[in-house]
Amino acid sequence: TENGKPAIIRGFSAEEPERLRGPQFARLWGDELAAWTKGEETWDMAMMGLRLGPLPKVVWTTTPKPKDLVRKLVSEKSGRVITTGSTYENKDHLPKSFFEQLTQYEGTQLGRQELMGELIDAEEGGIIARNWFKLWPSAKALPSFDWIIMSLDTAFTEKTLNKRTFDADSSACTVWGVFWHDDKRQVLLLDCWAEQYGLPDLMKRVKKELTVAYGDDQDNALIKPMIGSVKMATSGRKPDILLIEDKGSGISLRQMLDREGITAYAYNPGRADKLTRLHMVSHIFARGQVWLPESEKNVGRPKTWIEPVLAQLCSFTGSGSIRHDDYVDSTTQAMRLMMDKNLLHNTPMPKRGAQEDEREERRPRVNPYAA
Repeated sequence: TENGKPAIIRGFSAEEPERLRGPQFARLWGDELAAWTKGEETWDMAMMGLRLGPLPKVVWTTTPKPKDLVRKLVSEKSGRVITTGSTYENKDHLPKSFFEQLTQYEGTQLGRQELMGELIDAEEGGIIARNWFKLWPSAKALPSFDWIIMSLDTAFTEKTLNKRTFDADSSACTVWGVFWHDDKRQVLLLDCWAEQYGLPDLMKRVKKELTVAYGDDQDNALIKPMIGSVKMATSGRKPDILLIEDKGSGISLRQMLDREGITAYAYNPGRADKLTRLHMVSHIFARGQVWLPESEKNVGRPKTWIEPVLAQLCSFTGSGSIRHDDYVDSTTQAMRLMMDKNLLHNTPMPKRGAQEDEREERRPRVNPYAA
């Protein structure tokens, strides 16, 4: 009862969050939160109705899968109490045979999560590890790039929705520079952004990005890093390849750009799913060939704008494993193109004399894949 009056209990499905629009209540129990199909939407609508009585309360119970909603609620500092428990605490009430077959999961990530009630860091199960990335020192000038690839994963409109999560999709872009370092081909992340653009605004942004130059081919010793889309360089190298996935919205974007004289390279992933694509390029990261620009303020850590890319790459374990995977798609197609075009081959550069270096500087660069 509530205040001496009979209490009414109503049940709702997390597959239809809109059904929570209107009902109001004094208490809320959300069960198996991590398994909710539309977790964020259902939680938000439920909170709108939690408004009866002087002190409305909510309790949620779940296996602690590292979903965004679960991690968000656990990290909140005020107004909540967290109670945890393991399957073994219920040992007296379950058959011995049940616990005998559980030994195969002890010490595994599945066992830690399902049996011990431990919230696993999402990146522990990821394909890409953070410690595989190298940092390009903030005090060091950018290298002279042989190739710069601008890779787009497109979604045209703010009304474009993920049919499973009902999240609005974003168009995501990553920019990568290929360079020589220690007689090996390396890749440096130069820029990234993700925005919900309609086609006209996306075209405007793409054309702007294609004017950004990174590094300086003429005087490497004197330049300062030119990271980010808001800084326009007067020298250096601009993107050689504009890469857009050859599907739906990407096809339309390439056609519109082509009408304005901008040719984009069409990437076709074939039948490989997102996880397979990431596996196909994971060795590039594992070999330590991928670099990130170091933060000037937080020495030993990458620049803060890189975190969304890192979080997606290191947490992704398959479709639906993270809320957004736009940067994963943008990155994997860029790495795949580098592999296909043999841009990352590690044949040592031949030793050249000063006169040869001078002649090379004067010789115009020819790029067969230039946009």
